[in-house]
Amino acid sequence: MDWSYVSGFFDGEGNVHVSKSRNFKNGDTTFYIMIRIYQDNIPVLEQIRTFLGYGKVYKYPNKVAELSFNKKKNVKDFLIHVKDHVLVKKQQVDYVLAHYIFERGSNMSFDVDKFRELIVRKNVDKLRKYHTFLEKNG
Repeated sequence: MDWSYVSGFFDGEGNVHVSKSRNFKNGDTTFYIMIRIYQDNIPVLEQIRTFLGYGKVYKYPNKVAELSFNKKKNVKDFLIHVKDHVLVKKQQVDYVLAHYIFERGSNMSFDVDKFRELIVRKNVDKLRKYHTFLEKNG
């Protein structure tokens, strides 16, 4: 197991997920980044998790499993290590490393729309319409 293997696996079976989070104490909203890798071969995900030293493998009833993590230091470590190996997600990885604040603090200035433009996916327009609908309709 090495970073080129993990990077290729992530490039084909994973994603960089951006989500909103609200601080219930002060009401501030911020964005956080989550790395997710999907696979029905659970032992492979467990081996990747062991290699990384972080993350959790979630097993779903439909036999697909997910390795995911969102702790800032782990996301940053992961993206730094895969950035020179990924092809499909290269622009996304570079954008997050350049524009996301990994130290403590708010990420409200993170441009999610600009990030979404970098997603290479057949249904990207459908995804944008869905997120716009959710934002307008709560």
